[in-house]
Amino acid sequence: MFGNVKKPVKPVVIRKVSVARPTDQPAPSGNVQRRPLPTQTSSSAKNGVVKVKDAVRRAGSAPASGLLSVKRRQDSKTASPSPSLSPSRRSSGSHKRKAPDPSATPDFGSSSEEESSGDEAADGSRKRMRPTPRTGTVEPDMKRVVLDDDALKSDGELQEEEKSIHGHDLTVGKFKEYQKYMSATGEDDGKAAIAELQYPSKCKKERFQLVLPTDPADYNPVEDIIESIVQICREYFPEKQAEFLTDEITGYPRRFRKAYRERSGPQFLAALEDFNAFITKSVNDDTIPNFLRTRHNLPLSLVERILSQVYARTVSPQVSILKQYENGTDDVYGELLPRFVHQIFLDTNLRSDQVFVDLGSGVGNVVLQAALEIGCESWGIERMPNPSGLAAKQVAEFVPRCKRWALKPGKATVLQGDFLQSLEIDEVLRRADVILVNNQAFTPALNGALTMKFLDLKDGCKIVSLRSFLPENWQIRERNLQDPRNLLISNLKKEYFSGSVSWTDQGGNYYVATKDVSKLEAFSKRQQEMREAEKQLNGDHEK
Repeated sequence: MFGNVKKPVKPVVIRKVSVARPTDQPAPSGNVQRRPLPTQTSSSAKNGVVKVKDAVRRAGSAPASGLLSVKRRQDSKTASPSPSLSPSRRSSGSHKRKAPDPSATPDFGSSSEEESSGDEAADGSRKRMRPTPRTGTVEPDMKRVVLDDDALKSDGELQEEEKSIHGHDLTVGKFKEYQKYMSATGEDDGKAAIAELQYPSKCKKERFQLVLPTDPADYNPVEDIIESIVQICREYFPEKQAEFLTDEITGYPRRFRKAYRERSGPQFLAALEDFNAFITKSVNDDTIPNFLRTRHNLPLSLVERILSQVYARTVSPQVSILKQYENGTDDVYGELLPRFVHQIFLDTNLRSDQVFVDLGSGVGNVVLQAALEIGCESWGIERMPNPSGLAAKQVAEFVPRCKRWALKPGKATVLQGDFLQSLEIDEVLRRADVILVNNQAFTPALNGALTMKFLDLKDGCKIVSLRSFLPENWQIRERNLQDPRNLLISNLKKEYFSGSVSWTDQGGNYYVATKDVSKLEAFSKRQQEMREAEKQLNGDHEK
């Protein structure tokens, strides 16, 4: 196994055994069914691949269990019948979303991991507030290409954006869920105005209805337009020009917010016509393309804005199906939120030329965030059919959505299957640089089976988990020499803060381990030297 151990040291061999998903748990309920997923491959273009596979192999007669690690959490914003957007408000990039029933989020307050330490339980009992704001941008990656040149082709050559779902499609005909907010004439004619937004590319405009949701948790098309305009003005132009475009007196956002507050359709449409003409000019005269060519990273606020659009058009309309899991098994529901995921990228120094894998990827939020924010090759695998089906839909929308924004993400691939049994994910793991596994609610048996996968990881691969794979004060001993956990070093215990995960508003701990055989080799060498010294000593005594 460790061919680089120099003689005369006898190499330590850790035997790899075939592992099936542990069966020491209840079988999933009837809600977790195996069924084919809808095919989404028609929307996967150069920058995205959708693969929907059922790679689950049953162990004996017991059904395999899985995990759902991520689902975007419902924002807790509220809205009044006549909402207003404060001029000082900074767009977070997130939309109000239709949330599932509260029962869709399990209680992760108690761990199933037998070796969890008492101090972790104490830590989890208090709400951890972030002491200081953190940076919202990863370090520039000079290998990262942000601009998608294909988005600058002429209208006749661009067809990818037509596969994108328009905001208009989410509201049209839904008279109970939405009420007219602005008319095109300003008169009470009973018809909601239709608006079209030009993104910073040569893709065709996106259509919206200027309506207001009756439920503040539902998709709000007017906020979608305004928050997108804020991000375009702030992130697609040189600093001085961006300051002018977002100025409280001269900027575009002020005009839209004023029209929104006054419910003036004519004002809103006039401002949008001016904005669209300005963006078209800035694309055609290369102002926007040239600026994007100088960028080698993307701010989190822009990433959240785009991912929020994707989620609202794919997951939100069907979010209720994510309730179908069974507490007490590995099929549970929980999400790492974007700012926490961003911090993980910083902790692991993930770069655009690397490979990221999310084991138990749910609806694919983290997979898409890695592909867009970092620009890396990004993979996810999810066993449960409902979330994995929505993940496929997200990827199908993600590719043309990024093109609208003229951004080039890394290739995103989502699979349906059991990560313990998938041969395809095994191949990817051998190349992986960063692996994320939300094992917060994993059974000890599943955590143990997962460690066998670490044998095939390359040295230097980082494993991020919410439960440590190494018990506290773990030491290599002769009696545990065959344990694959000996291959993990630098098991850094880190802290996440309030607002980082979906199942609680409290903070907690997470762990960043690194695959490295050097510690095990050093121990083996010392043991060999001790045996040789003892043998030499015994020989001297016999003489």
